[in-house]
Amino acid sequence: MEEKFAIALSEKEEEAPKEVSLKIKSIFPKLIKYLLVFFTPHYQPLNILNTINFTLQPQMLVGMQSPLLIFEDRLVDRGIVACCINKPGFEFQKLFIKNDEPQNVESSLRS
Repeated sequence: MEEKFAIALSEKEEEAPKEVSLKIKSIFPKLIKYLLVFFTPHYQPLNILNTINFTLQPQMLVGMQSPLLIFEDRLVDRGIVACCINKPGFEFQKLFIKNDEPQNVESSLRS
């Protein structure tokens, strides 16, 4: 059965970007379509970007910094989580919400 998703966590200090990249690469050795990366403020975004691009060369990379991460029902205060989506037919849609009223946000997300 071909894998469609992969998730990796590293809580290491300097080696975290490399560790999550290698974990994802072990599941998807050839093609990385979409990669979502969530990281705490302890890491340099440029270092994460360079390491992931060198190791995985994803077709699309989205990164977000967060003060805490949730991974497998626990809070992680220092780490990097990478989620790879290689599901056939899956694609990201861009969405810009110009008005922050709850009704507008909800209807934009539903569409």
